[in-house]
Amino acid sequence: MNPSNYDLLHDRFYTILSKKLGTRYERLAAVVFRSLDQLGVVVHDMKLVGESGVSHQIDVTIQSNDNSRRVLIECKDFDQSENKVGLDTIEKFWAVVSDLKPDETIVVSCIGFTQPAQQFAKAKHIKLAILREFRESDWENRVRRITIVLEVVSPVNVRTSLVYESVEGQRLLESHLQSEVGLTAVEVGLLGVENEGLSFGTFVDQKVRSHFRLDMPSGHQSFSISLPSASLRVRDHAPVVIKAIQVEYDVVRASQQANIEANSLAINVSGPGGRPSYLGRC
Repeated sequence: MNPSNYDLLHDRFYTILSKKLGTRYERLAAVVFRSLDQLGVVVHDMKLVGESGVSHQIDVTIQSNDNSRRVLIECKDFDQSENKVGLDTIEKFWAVVSDLKPDETIVVSCIGFTQPAQQFAKAKHIKLAILREFRESDWENRVRRITIVLEVVSPVNVRTSLVYESVEGQRLLESHLQSEVGLTAVEVGLLGVENEGLSFGTFVDQKVRSHFRLDMPSGHQSFSISLPSASLRVRDHAPVVIKAIQVEYDVVRASQQANIEANSLAINVSGPGGRPSYLGRC
């Protein structure tokens, strides 16, 4: 017999030598249940002895770590026949359940269940679930793509110039600077700014951040920082009064778009008729 779609899906990710029909679908179901129950121990193909003393083969078993809860799962790969799981299958499983008395029972199918099977399972508290390949039609009412547009807006190329109280003061300061040799930044101080405990660069940077807004257009921006009691001195020369600091900078915008595609979905888990089931809580 040719392999089913689930045999082929299994062999894309896992290697197994068994040719027993349905084994690969059972193993896929075990993988899914393991992802849904991180705290439990999920075992494929386990034999359990019931009250009758008879040994029963269980496709997938979930056992809690403290052995306080056991779930038995029956798997049916009817992909090639396209038959729904019928009443006889549920009745046979119920006989096993009655002998083993687990805490919870589930029958999994890739096609679906007949109405009598659903009715009997409901009466016997057996949960039914459909585990199948994801289809193109399943994208309806699901998020397939998330587009993220990241826009970075930042001030760059900050430039500053001083506004002197008088032209004479500016000329005097320029004369002081020209007469000094080997002048260091420490020896040039903007009084009134340093008194606030800030370096000149930090002071200007804070003012730029206060002036800058995210909704500003790209391009040139400028503003003035009033200095009511500031002066500039060069070494031991007399201070020159500064009225303000003129600040200019450029606003640069850059954007980048990223698409997150939900293209890795392979399995759909739902209840009979497409309604969310016990497994749908994932």
